[in-house]
Amino acid sequence: MTAQVKDDQEGQILFGNQSQYAEHRGCTQACVSQWNKKKWLVHDPEGRIDFERSDFYVDGKLRESGSATAKPLTGPKPNSNVVDLKTWQAIETQERARIRRLEREELEGSLINRAEYEEALTSAYTDIRQTLLGLPAQSAKELAECDDPRVVEQILEELIGRALSDLAESGGVADVG
Repeated sequence: MTAQVKDDQEGQILFGNQSQYAEHRGCTQACVSQWNKKKWLVHDPEGRIDFERSDFYVDGKLRESGSATAKPLTGPKPNSNVVDLKTWQAIETQERARIRRLEREELEGSLINRAEYEEALTSAYTDIRQTLLGLPAQSAKELAECDDPRVVEQILEELIGRALSDLAESGGVADVG
């Protein structure tokens, strides 16, 4: 079990494991596990969750997603041993700047939605695969009549080139020549 560190002044847990953080947040450990997979939790060098910094980051992410489970924004108390107020404000400013940069990049088109990209890539691969797998049936008779391997190679190059050009024209893949 990960050791927990308590603030001497108020007895609050500042660092701990996922179970302790779930109890701190009032949510399930599965929820905390999902946040951890999304890299929303801040860990110290020993691998413990930093509760105050993670609260700040998780609250921001929940607010961005419009989640009803977002708690009010939390930050370190001015007397806290974790970070001073100026450091916390610098962290908050950096995070807001990062979010604005990502939003700008998305609007400019230089940042794309990963799910949409994966879906388009999967569709393109499927189109290419189906097209190439269909070539033997289309050319079997012509290839069977050839005795010269150079002629077979030429026929195959033409078939594959034509298939890839057709895919590029239909928007399935980029025309690479």
